[in-house]
Amino acid sequence: RFTKARTQAAVQAAVGLLQGSSSVAGLDSQQQGVKALEAFVMKQVDKALSNVESAMPEDTLASLKAFKNYTKALQDDILKLHTSDQSDIDLDLADIKNCADTGLEAKRSTMEALRNEHQACREQQVSMIDMTKSKCEVYNRTRKSDRFAGAPPTCSLAKVATDSPDALEAFEECLTKTYKWTAELEPLREACYTAREELQDQLQECNEPQARFESSACLFATKQDDVCVCRERAIDHFEARRKSVLAGESTRQQIYKTAVQMDCHIDALVSDGTDAHEAIQTCKDLPIDVSHLEIAFGPVPEAAVVCSSA
Repeated sequence: RFTKARTQAAVQAAVGLLQGSSSVAGLDSQQQGVKALEAFVMKQVDKALSNVESAMPEDTLASLKAFKNYTKALQDDILKLHTSDQSDIDLDLADIKNCADTGLEAKRSTMEALRNEHQACREQQVSMIDMTKSKCEVYNRTRKSDRFAGAPPTCSLAKVATDSPDALEAFEECLTKTYKWTAELEPLREACYTAREELQDQLQECNEPQARFESSACLFATKQDDVCVCRERAIDHFEARRKSVLAGESTRQQIYKTAVQMDCHIDALVSDGTDAHEAIQTCKDLPIDVSHLEIAFGPVPEAAVVCSSA
């Protein structure tokens, strides 16, 4: 038989149930308190079923009514703890996702834009290399052909300032021959050397976007490292939280089931004008759904970058 002191101990244990600050803190004491309450209530159930006492003592009836308040408060407390834990898990998952929202994408976009700029410049450079090579090959091939290498003008243009009619005539005849000989070759030489100069200018021009691209790539790599460090820390925190929540989830669900069933039994015991046997059996067969107390951990958000350890 429960003494008044043991009844008070059960009440004090029940009060302790409602003072836990997390899903794990105080679970042992919660279980002990629930067991004490359950033992007391089930003792009265056994008496009701065996009809050992025709009437329930007033102090027992008062204790049961007090316990009903505690079981209701306990159910509310379990729901609040569940909501709090779910909120903490959701916040931890959001923290993992937010690690990628630190300017990384902006730096990636900048890097890609500069990469495209540099690539376009180098592609133009490759095209100019091919063009320069082609023009200079034409010039050199023509220059070395029999038409030019085999019969260059041998006359002299040294008399360019002469006043002698005979010397002037010889000079002008040589000038004409030399002009005709160079008229085809000189444009080819000019095209070759102009292409070389333009290619050199292109090389210098491409060096600037290359430097900008390399600088942006370094900035992106640094930011990526920051994201990976942030992600690793956030995931470690989430895993620790999940472990803590999982440690108390099943126990909390069992406590909730017991509280609901005790609540039902107490109603059956204290209600007037009802068949106690039938009501108690209904409580024993009562299906108790605790799916609403399951924590949704969800998938860990995917990394926006490749991290070695996260």
